[in-house]
Amino acid sequence: VRRRDPTNSLKPGTGFHGNQCGIPTPRWRQATRVAWDTTFNTTFAVTWRFIGGTENDDLSDNPALGDAGNIRRLELNFADTITAFNYLDVSGTYRIQRHYNIVAGINNIFDREPPLGAGLSDNDFGPGLYGTYDHLGRYLFTGIQFNF
Repeated sequence: VRRRDPTNSLKPGTGFHGNQCGIPTPRWRQATRVAWDTTFNTTFAVTWRFIGGTENDDLSDNPALGDAGNIRRLELNFADTITAFNYLDVSGTYRIQRHYNIVAGINNIFDREPPLGAGLSDNDFGPGLYGTYDHLGRYLFTGIQFNF
């Protein structure tokens, strides 16, 4: 039986998800963006979004969170952990005039789907996780920016 509890100074429940902690609260989330401005009024950008992994709160050593009786069931249903997620987005901007830009891009290029679970609670791996993971999949966007 595998049981871990991160001991750090972060808020309680960090690194966990489940019935007590609710939606996943990874220890680390980041977005890194690299942009290239060309001499042709165009900017290209690539964004890498990272969401760290979490464990079900029943795996915690904290008696207020953990429930050793559920660990085996969670492991059998592959619902004990959620691995880290990486998303890659690309976009481009073309300046038409001084105050007008056209923007286009693709988010979640590799169409990474959110994690699925085994019916652990009412907020399981569906609407309860949509605030953490990209639930729309790959999508294209366009727009016009007006700068004043």
